[in-house]
Amino acid sequence: MFFFIKKWIAYCFQPLTLTFIILGIGIYFLCKKEANIKRAKQFILGGFSFLLLMSWNPFTYWMAAPFEGDYKVILEADESVEYEYIHCLGSGHADNENLPVTIRIQGQGLTRVTEAVRLHKLYPNTKVIFSGYGGPSKDSFAKVAAETAMIMGIPEDKIILLEKAKDTIDESKGAFEIIGSKPFLLVSEASHLKRSLGLFTKLGMNPTPAPSSFLNTNEWKMSMPSRGGLKKAERSIYEAMGITWAWLTGRL
Repeated sequence: MFFFIKKWIAYCFQPLTLTFIILGIGIYFLCKKEANIKRAKQFILGGFSFLLLMSWNPFTYWMAAPFEGDYKVILEADESVEYEYIHCLGSGHADNENLPVTIRIQGQGLTRVTEAVRLHKLYPNTKVIFSGYGGPSKDSFAKVAAETAMIMGIPEDKIILLEKAKDTIDESKGAFEIIGSKPFLLVSEASHLKRSLGLFTKLGMNPTPAPSSFLNTNEWKMSMPSRGGLKKAERSIYEAMGITWAWLTGRL
């Protein structure tokens, strides 16, 4: 129950949702029996201004920067550390069993799996943990991710599934039962790693960050508002709320 409440609250605070709420209030003042034109204009202008700000790259670059930290992509194997596990965190996938898994797996999920496969080739003795439940789909993300990874070359006996984990908190608990305090590679996009590392470390685990993608791929530059800028704002707000929730519940 709390899981769905948490997701609903996060949805309500997304930029597009907040924009529609602000515009809706403006329309209410415009359409009510005794219209308040001045107040309606304020909210309608405010809604459009907020949307422009949330999709403007210089501002959203600043929003995303604290969450992406200074994480570096692992390009070479570190012979000073012996890793037994790579944990690829869950994401989303399409609920269409008629499509191949390489198409069903979506966006960030595919980049996470691809990076986990690449790291396994750097550390061929590792086992790869894929986590994530199915949501409305019969198949879990962990299963779809594992099948994709096998197509990319990871042997089935090198894969471990955590199919019931609904969020990063569940994933950290499931991984702890397998890995304990041993050093391991934790794969997710850079913006998600700050929260993930905190949750795993809190349990006494020893993760090494392995970013699979970045929101801020280049230095910020002046540009028109865009979908890319809005994506950064959405992810930044989501991570801020996730960190706040974890802190309030004593998990960070």
